[in-house]
Amino acid sequence: MPKITVAMPAHNAAPYINEAVDSILGQTCRDFELLVVDDGSTDDTARRVEVCTDARVRLIRLGTNQGRAAARNVALEQARGAYLAWMDADDIAVPRRLEKQAAFLEAHPDVDVCGGWLQYFHQSTALERFPAAPEDVRAATVFGAAVVNGCSLLRLEVLRAHGLRFDPTLERAEDFAFWADLLLGARRRAANLPEVLLRYRYFRRPFVPQWHARALLGHVFPRLGLAPGDAGATEAALHAGLIYAPLKAHCARHGAPALLAWLDRLWRGYTETFGTDPAFERYILFFAGKILSLSPDREGAAAFFRSLDIAGLAGP
Repeated sequence: MPKITVAMPAHNAAPYINEAVDSILGQTCRDFELLVVDDGSTDDTARRVEVCTDARVRLIRLGTNQGRAAARNVALEQARGAYLAWMDADDIAVPRRLEKQAAFLEAHPDVDVCGGWLQYFHQSTALERFPAAPEDVRAATVFGAAVVNGCSLLRLEVLRAHGLRFDPTLERAEDFAFWADLLLGARRRAANLPEVLLRYRYFRRPFVPQWHARALLGHVFPRLGLAPGDAGATEAALHAGLIYAPLKAHCARHGAPALLAWLDRLWRGYTETFGTDPAFERYILFFAGKILSLSPDREGAAAFFRSLDIAGLAGP
């Protein structure tokens, strides 16, 4: 059995998949299988994989396009390695990515996931950093995917022990939901290496808030004791807007009191679940400070803030 299964779901990725496959076959760590799940492509994606003569490459063809979550679940079922590395079919892994991630997990048996930084290319040249320490990763997961799916290495036995899968009802944000299930629900630990491990092919796409809201309602809020019946669509919109909407416009639309009250409720739910967490408190104070500074009625917003439990986090 290979040490690592590199799982690469692919749909109509013919223009890019050769680069992605070559970046895995060129890894300094040689003990792996590359499992490509062709998700009903209508272009030459499958053929470009079939002509590869490297015996470590396996191809599974799905007869119809079933979506990203379903393709990932097939990979989870078919993976044979001790570790599972996700890799998207249009990205490029740096040569020592698998070597470094596997070495980190072997040196840290209390950590189940290892990620890293991204260097964007194609339509952006940004460098995206992610929190390193497990406590910081867990806190950040409440607000978004703090480990990049396509740059992660996981202990496969942990995923199977908890029965974790990707939610096939989510067309987008399925990775965000998965990390919430693993890091908040199953309470496993993840870390990110503070270096670029993946070149990420960036495409400018419109944000679709409905999928993020569904991931929040179905996978994030329940992990914090905020049942979907209590934390409804309005609160999901409040929360999602903190990260994805222009914050000034978000404050103007909903008002500082509503956003501050949500932060207070969110902090109480997180603290009741995980206990006192300085990493999460920093996020709460960061957003509260931004909201207070952007409120047209700063004095009134500040007075309301002082009435909340989270005011105690700011000190006297």
